[in-house]
Amino acid sequence: MRSPPAWDIVHLDDYYQNNNALDPNIGQERPTPIPRLQQGDSLNVDWFQFVRERNGSIFGITPALSLKITDELSVGVSAMILTGSSDDRESRTSRGRFMLRYNNDFSLFSEPRWEAADGTSQYSGTALTIGFLFRQEFFSVGGTFKPSMSIKRDWSKEFTGSASGDPLSLRPGKGSDELSLPASFCIGAALYPTDKWSICAEYDIREWSKAAVSTGAASSSNPWLNGSVLKLGGEYKFRDWLDVRGGFRDDVQIFAPEGGAILDDPARGSVYTFGLGVDADLVTIDVAYEFALLNYEEKWLSNINYNQVRKHSVSIEVSRSF
Repeated sequence: MRSPPAWDIVHLDDYYQNNNALDPNIGQERPTPIPRLQQGDSLNVDWFQFVRERNGSIFGITPALSLKITDELSVGVSAMILTGSSDDRESRTSRGRFMLRYNNDFSLFSEPRWEAADGTSQYSGTALTIGFLFRQEFFSVGGTFKPSMSIKRDWSKEFTGSASGDPLSLRPGKGSDELSLPASFCIGAALYPTDKWSICAEYDIREWSKAAVSTGAASSSNPWLNGSVLKLGGEYKFRDWLDVRGGFRDDVQIFAPEGGAILDDPARGSVYTFGLGVDADLVTIDVAYEFALLNYEEKWLSNINYNQVRKHSVSIEVSRSF
């Protein structure tokens, strides 16, 4: 079992911009819609542009050990040491304030104001994995178990703005958050019908609904949904030195689309992969291309948003076995 060097494990890059955000969000359907105004009532609503951006990565160093119990059975254990950092920014630029009244009557007051928070985050944690592989001539069965773990985030940020107030909780200072992940399981099997073909399937059980986020002294929350994943793949030995590979897997998200009929049904996409393995004299080179496609709808009281996310990624690994 190889022990890879430090490498990019999690991409933290994220950018989100909403040019017409409302607070309170009167178009939201759940958990409880904003009730229709009654005669004589009024409601103040902030109208603003919101921008959130994060750039960074989490890296991992993974020492590992494997033991061959019998000719058919091997077991192994690894400990991934996580570390990383990111630059964080949130900003809010006011467009005005609505005064909503009964019978669709409203007023708009101009409020030239902006707030922003710039900061950095440091991440740390350790992920333990225990696995086994039982191999026969025409098939093999394997599995992994990952005990519960936590990732800690230490952050600091500074607040700037053209007006006082803290509407987005963009508080300056320092603090720490912690993400606790539950134990997960993975079971897989492979078939070797000929010397050239390998066909495999894997099922990854992820009970993300048990994940807890703790922010400072506040009580923890469970913001995610379960997302078990089915993976299928195959390999064809085209030449003694060249392997051709392909695969497919579900891309199950940890959130449900806004306004969906089933509250705990997450958004789902698909991921397709294609790769080559080259066995040179001194090193082994593995190249893979991955295409991910995610489509989902968000249903609001007044409109429907159609969302599509496309991702292309290429990975290259060079290794040498002794």
